[in-house]
Amino acid sequence: MPDFIELAQKSINEYKSSLGSEDVTKYKYTLCVAISQNDEVSCSKDLFILDDAYQCFLIHCCSSLAISNWYNWYEIEFINYKGHNLKDIIGNDCIIKINWEGSWSNQVLKLWHRDDELYTCNPPFECHMQGVWDAYCSTLNKGKDEVSSLKAELAQKEEHIQKLEEEVNLYKNALGKIKEIVKELGGE
Repeated sequence: MPDFIELAQKSINEYKSSLGSEDVTKYKYTLCVAISQNDEVSCSKDLFILDDAYQCFLIHCCSSLAISNWYNWYEIEFINYKGHNLKDIIGNDCIIKINWEGSWSNQVLKLWHRDDELYTCNPPFECHMQGVWDAYCSTLNKGKDEVSSLKAELAQKEEHIQKLEEEVNLYKNALGKIKEIVKELGGE
């Protein structure tokens, strides 16, 4: 099992070093979102919440000066059960991002599955992460349901093809009998 505390600390250090000048951008905190193996979500700004995590999100927050006002900006990362930091790609064609919408002060977290928007929320994000994860998990079940549905559809089509083949054989047999009768009657 990966050491999520160590991975999170490394990610936080990389995020902090990417911010640049403290005059215009200041690191505030990282929200750690621990996901258990049975899909329960716990959130804390304390890294130790990740001690028993199966996988996790890290939501970094910085305050940035825009003209004369300070605004909170967020970046989200996902670290899977293998310890791979996938940034904003969760898996199963799902992407999670936090962007501003309408104005700089309106930061919105969005979860997409392919082109479908599954979940949208505003801060505080810790109030919504169980819902975000549940929405993601629904895509896993949806995928299984789609596969089951496709298998059932394929079985029906195979059955239909088999019936068509039986009908073709009946017509071939009937055509063969008609040819025999025509031959007996003196035709070609």
